[in-house]
Amino acid sequence: MAARTILIASGEGIATLTLNRPEARNALDLQMREELGLARAKELASLAQGWMIASEDHREGLAAFFENRAPRFQGR
Repeated sequence: MAARTILIASGEGIATLTLNRPEARNALDLQMREELGLARAKELASLAQGWMIASEDHREGLAAFFENRAPRFQGR
């Protein structure tokens, strides 16, 4: 679902949400509330991906793949 009432831009670790309903003075309606929830979910997913990439298990998984062996995950 593409957001129509909220514009999303991100870069350098900063996300900017712009309310885009000038005809209604950016008043919240059901569609905008749903899109805000979607925008928040996207940002949280992006943060989670960053945490996972920084984990020891991620590094172990990559090493195991390139060394053609089973990974030894530690839950870290």
